[in-house]
Amino acid sequence: MTAPTVGVQLYTVRDACRADFLGTLRRVRELGYPAVEGFWGLFGAEPAAVRRELDTLGLALPSAHVDLETLEQRLGEAVDLWGGLGCGTLVCPWVNEATRRGPDAWERLGDRLDRIGERLHAQGLRFAYHNHDFELAGGDDGLARILARAAPEHLALELDVFWIEHAGRDPAAYLGEIGERVRLVHLKDGRHRPLAFTPLGEGEVDLAAAIDAARAAGVGALYVEQDECDGDPFEALRRSAAALFGMGLL
Repeated sequence: MTAPTVGVQLYTVRDACRADFLGTLRRVRELGYPAVEGFWGLFGAEPAAVRRELDTLGLALPSAHVDLETLEQRLGEAVDLWGGLGCGTLVCPWVNEATRRGPDAWERLGDRLDRIGERLHAQGLRFAYHNHDFELAGGDDGLARILARAAPEHLALELDVFWIEHAGRDPAAYLGEIGERVRLVHLKDGRHRPLAFTPLGEGEVDLAAAIDAARAAGVGALYVEQDECDGDPFEALRRSAAALFGMGLL
């Protein structure tokens, strides 16, 4: 079984990305992470310079978050940007409340995502959807309804373990149920009531069980993401890296 790539979703250090994107990549690599996941573009950095920096650092960029509007209306631009940086998977990271409204909202979204994924598949790229907790609200399983409308070769899932647990489901068990559709995993920790995010190993999520389930499912990448940090986000990433090192992942 191939070990998954371990990286950082750059949203964790978004303010640093805005200030100095290339310098942020260097700081992430210095913490021991071999990969990053992109979001919201390059914050003014030139793609060629970013590609050189990634190559110099030996830093992989397997996937990137791209908003639904761009995916539907300017997909070629996203493919040119992220594909040119070596990215093999684009991820729809979130959908707004209007998109989630209505009894057949998840089916309609699944159809839209399937069409995007079909276009990406034709260009040799993969596509995934990133969950939050709202897809599982009220005992529903919107994720299953989305995936049922999309061909497996058109749409995979980037599973966020914290949001799955926040919705009242066990992340490891959920991975076991739909593992064949999960390509990427967000490792996120924290407390649920009141809601607070923490470095890995300092919250309530059973990360070891989730990681074991992700490995069993053949997940390609595990990304550390901390939505909000109490203090320096690089210190939070350092503490998460120490926890991953203790688990034999870094």
